[in-house]
Amino acid sequence: MTQVSNQSSETASGSARSFVRSLWGVRYQVDPSRYYFRTNPLFETGAEQYAWMNDIVCVGQGYLVEGGIAYSISQVI
Repeated sequence: MTQVSNQSSETASGSARSFVRSLWGVRYQVDPSRYYFRTNPLFETGAEQYAWMNDIVCVGQGYLVEGGIAYSISQVI
């Protein structure tokens, strides 16, 4: 398993602190018309109002859209 993405993002509320989302997975070469992936994102933040994200478990899927990738991520309860 390899880390396929490690991205910093700013919050929509304009929080001065950002959070880091790490995505791990396995890459395979496939026909782009059949492309999809599953992910287990991990969140890390020092912002007080988003601290709850440090302790949640999420799963998701990604798919290609024009100009990039879209994610559908859900919290496991």
